[in-house]
Amino acid sequence: NINGISNPSDCAKEFARHFSSVCSRSDLEDDSKRRYERLLAEKVYDISLFDFGYRNALKVFDGMSQTLSTDPDGICFKHIVHGPKRLIVLFGLLFRAIITHGYCPMLWRDGIQLPLVKNRLGDICSLDNYRDITISSFGSKFFEAFVFFHFSDVFATDPLQFGYKAKSGADMAFFTFYEAIAHFVKQNTPVYCCLLDVKKAFNSVQHYTLLCCLID
Repeated sequence: NINGISNPSDCAKEFARHFSSVCSRSDLEDDSKRRYERLLAEKVYDISLFDFGYRNALKVFDGMSQTLSTDPDGICFKHIVHGPKRLIVLFGLLFRAIITHGYCPMLWRDGIQLPLVKNRLGDICSLDNYRDITISSFGSKFFEAFVFFHFSDVFATDPLQFGYKAKSGADMAFFTFYEAIAHFVKQNTPVYCCLLDVKKAFNSVQHYTLLCCLID
């Protein structure tokens, strides 16, 4: 029962309404979308930067997270593991076509949103106690890993960024924060701290504006 609604179909619609309401939409985003599509049409891709061979594609595949959850098409990691080797070859050919023509399958843009309880000791009947995760297409995740594999050396991040990075996390952020404060306290100098918590930050990102910045 969610907000007094008990019918499963109505609960799903209520979750869909709630999660869609936190996503940012603005005239600025529409302008950015038109600019992004124009930039994308003008972009020339150099496919010589990619190695679409079987060995390389297999190396990328082996480095992916071995999740057992199925995507919107019913495909999961294990299907490829236990499938014929030519599946990896076919994915490599598909990636070549995507980069050559600058076209991404429409189904890769779809995902399944699932609600997860934030606080199990809180009110599980309240929408505000849920966050959503999206199960994306396996093909899109494989392609993303493929691109990252080839350009990981240029995807540099600031050393003071601790989130969304391998071998990094909140413990390292807390340690750095503590040591910085301790240093100034030992010097008998004042320490000023500003904490910023943006509500629904990930959902509020204007994706086309960000993509335009990446192209520029």
